[in-house]
Amino acid sequence: MPNSGLKIMNNMYFTTNDDGSGVGILMKKGNTKLVKQVNKALAELKKDGTLKKISEKFYGANVTKEPKVHISKHFTIKN
Repeated sequence: MPNSGLKIMNNMYFTTNDDGSGVGILMKKGNTKLVKQVNKALAELKKDGTLKKISEKFYGANVTKEPKVHISKHFTIKN
């Protein structure tokens, strides 16, 4: 949400507890067809620069690339 007031600060990164990637999309377990379709769409959006534009608009930073800094602290985000 661009008007949420949330910003990703420089050199501030987070990882998820599950796999450390920091990203995720919910879908029914075992739906390999949907996984392939989503991965294909994301690859196309990344290739043409759309994901970068979206991340800069909503987060104020390019979050499509893995950070080049060492993550020394992990934060757990609880709902």
